[in-house]
Amino acid sequence: MTRTRSTALVLALAPAALPGCTDGGGSDEAADSTSTGGGEQVLEIIGLWTDDVSGEHDISDKRWVQAFDPDVYTYFISYFDNATRFVVARSANDMTFAKFEWTYEGEQLYYCASVQGQVTAAAAEAGAGADPGDPAGGGCVGAPWHPLDPQ
Repeated sequence: MTRTRSTALVLALAPAALPGCTDGGGSDEAADSTSTGGGEQVLEIIGLWTDDVSGEHDISDKRWVQAFDPDVYTYFISYFDNATRFVVARSANDMTFAKFEWTYEGEQLYYCASVQGQVTAAAAEAGAGADPGDPAGGGCVGAPWHPLDPQ
C-alpha cells in the first residue's frame, strides 16, 4: 500500500494548493510524501464537489473542507491511499481524526465518513470500513453513501 502523508500548518480556508506551492496564505506546507515512480502521489478526488444534502466539498491533497451552510468543517489530511480509496484526516474543529472513503458506481463518485472522533490517525484508519458494494443503497455506517457531483 502506498500512502501519501501531508502536514498542514495553517487553519485558514484557502484555495486548494498545488503540490509544491504555498497555501496562498504565505506559509509553506511541509510534506513528507511517499514517492512513487520518482514523483509525489496526488489524491485522485481533488476538486470542488456538491453532495446530495447541499454540502460543498473543497478537496485538495492537503485538506478536505466541507461546508453545510452555515457550518464549515475543515479536515487536514494526514495521509491517503488511492489504491484502497481512503483518507485519514484531522479535524480542525475538535482535533480528532476521521476516515473518509470513496468509491465509484459507474462514473458516479460517492464518499462515506466511515470513522469519526478518533484520538489517533491509526485508530481512525483501523476503524470499521464502509461497504462499497451498493453505495446508493447503503454500506456507509448504516446509511447510503453520499454522491459527489462536480461544481
